[in-house]
Amino acid sequence: MKWKATWKYLPVNYNADLGEVENLTQRTVFRNNLNGEKLKLKFSNKYGRVPLAIEKVTVARKDAAGQMRDCCIITKGGKETIVLAPGEEFYSDAVEWNVRAGEDILLFLYLKERQVIQCSASVWSTQTTRTQYYPGGYRLETGTDGWKESREIYPYVDADVNKADIIAGVTEILLYTEEQVKTIALFGDSITHMSYFSDALMNRILQEMPGRVSVVNYGIGGNRILHDASHAPALVGEGSCFGPAGVSRFEEDVFGEDAPDLILLLEGVNDIMHPYVFQHPNEIVSAQELIQGISRMIDMAHRHERPIFVGTVMPFWNEEYTSWIEEGDRIRTALNSWIRQTAKADGVLDYDRAAANPEQPDRMKDGIHIGDGLHPNTRGGELMAETAFRLMQEKAVL
Repeated sequence: MKWKATWKYLPVNYNADLGEVENLTQRTVFRNNLNGEKLKLKFSNKYGRVPLAIEKVTVARKDAAGQMRDCCIITKGGKETIVLAPGEEFYSDAVEWNVRAGEDILLFLYLKERQVIQCSASVWSTQTTRTQYYPGGYRLETGTDGWKESREIYPYVDADVNKADIIAGVTEILLYTEEQVKTIALFGDSITHMSYFSDALMNRILQEMPGRVSVVNYGIGGNRILHDASHAPALVGEGSCFGPAGVSRFEEDVFGEDAPDLILLLEGVNDIMHPYVFQHPNEIVSAQELIQGISRMIDMAHRHERPIFVGTVMPFWNEEYTSWIEEGDRIRTALNSWIRQTAKADGVLDYDRAAANPEQPDRMKDGIHIGDGLHPNTRGGELMAETAFRLMQEKAVL
């Protein structure tokens, strides 16, 4: 038997206050694809500059009829109140608790004290993870009356065009399972982080392989392969949320705590775009530099004796980018040609061919992005998941 993550996300370094909470219950529903006999959580205040106090944490499962079952208090060192110092992360006590693949996990965090939230995991697609908030005390239920959305709690979210779900305090759910579970790690930028792709892949795997495969998300929005977070004064936190360079964080994020059975890598679009969008001409990259960066991450995976599939970069055309879009697309096209032709990776995820408009291959198909020509929506995520699942079947890695 082993501990396996049924859900795992990276905390984001916002370097800013997301908002203030008090007497608030945070409820998150997680779609689960594992059979477990015990559970523990990873609590995180990794990028917080002030302590985070959680008065009480409760886990429950939701049965097929939508009813809440088997409520259980989560503790640390036998204590119900969880306090994380700035920068602190740790695992909870393990609890005996049974859940089956296909049953949703409900997690309730009660934030009683008035405090500022500065660190969280964030998701945009809500197919497999859904968070709401009750700003009136400690409440355990599955209903909707009185529960609010992230944008109603956090000014940071309300000010953003794309409304994220904020999950404060927790970044991982581990289950102790007797099944032979394989883990797929998704590594990349916002196209991974926003979870339209990971949600679609999780749904497909839950349907085809219940109890046998876990999907973990190591995406960071705005992340680049070669450079640390782009300095962007117009953004909250001046762009720190984009995180350290992919080549710097890959080994720690993917292999720091466990060793996934397969890595799906998609990154590079921000290396191309950000120097133009944020006016950092000294950071303009060539296709060859991106090839070297991806090669380094492939080598890291192979040193750990793990297979890695590399994705081609999808089109990112937008009418606002006319001054540099042709040059950017030349870099993208050259990078994709290398990805398709190299034998260095263990498989090629040709997201570009799945997403590109056949009549205008420098643009995404209509109806598969969120409106910006760059980020896949629910349907776009499904196309990516179909591409990945088909390749995993061909390579017999699951």
